[in-house]
Amino acid sequence: MSASRAALRAGIIGGLAIGLAVVAQQTTDLVELRLLGLMITFGGLGVVGLFAARDAGTHTRSASMRAGAIGGLIAGLVAALAVVGLLLVLSVNGEFAVRVQEALQQLYTPDQLRQIQESGLTLDVLTQATVAMQMMCCGAGLPIVGLVFGALGGSLASNIYRQDGQSG
Repeated sequence: MSASRAALRAGIIGGLAIGLAVVAQQTTDLVELRLLGLMITFGGLGVVGLFAARDAGTHTRSASMRAGAIGGLIAGLVAALAVVGLLLVLSVNGEFAVRVQEALQQLYTPDQLRQIQESGLTLDVLTQATVAMQMMCCGAGLPIVGLVFGALGGSLASNIYRQDGQSG
């Protein structure tokens, strides 16, 4: 199987699994579960890179890192699409806007909220801006993180195969 096809397959399958973890992370209120989801995401992107490099069958460091980076990038894109889709669905629901507004009220002091409102921003506009920024950050951040952790996983795969004497 060609290296790019192996990376694509590992990236799509891994991206679906990581997308589930990121979606679950976004829907919980517990900080501990959010941190667990973050660890699963970072670790999972590294494992995607490792599997992409292993399935590519090239065990030199540069080829393994390249396959891992492509697999991680694709997994990050798929996970980002899942998060953006979730946020779009949740933003239609009025309950999500209430949750975001409550979080904003906890984040800012009453004095800061008064200053924000004096500058012409309402809490509704701030809520919409927060959801939009969250969509943009997840949409841009996950593929970049996937690229980095996928390359690390690919590098790890090349070390594993080199130590086992299975270099290709």
